[in-house]
Amino acid sequence: MLECNYSLDLLSQSISDGVTDHRQRDRLRFSHMSLEYLLRYLSENRDRLGAVSEVRLIHASSRNGDRELFKRKVEELIGLPVSVE
Repeated sequence: MLECNYSLDLLSQSISDGVTDHRQRDRLRFSHMSLEYLLRYLSENRDRLGAVSEVRLIHASSRNGDRELFKRKVEELIGLPVSVE
């Protein structure tokens, strides 16, 4: 299980659209894992995924995340089944 809460692009768009208060940006960035950070982490630790058969992404934001995007990007990177909860 890995957290994937938001995408930087979606967070920026959500703030621009007034959906997310701009004052939440720093709290979100420092207390939740972004798609971009998760992809970098998985890429840097790909050699440690040998015993992994699937990945579950948790805690996706309804305002600043896109479950299908998260699923697709992680599957493309690691070549394993991904579910988003």
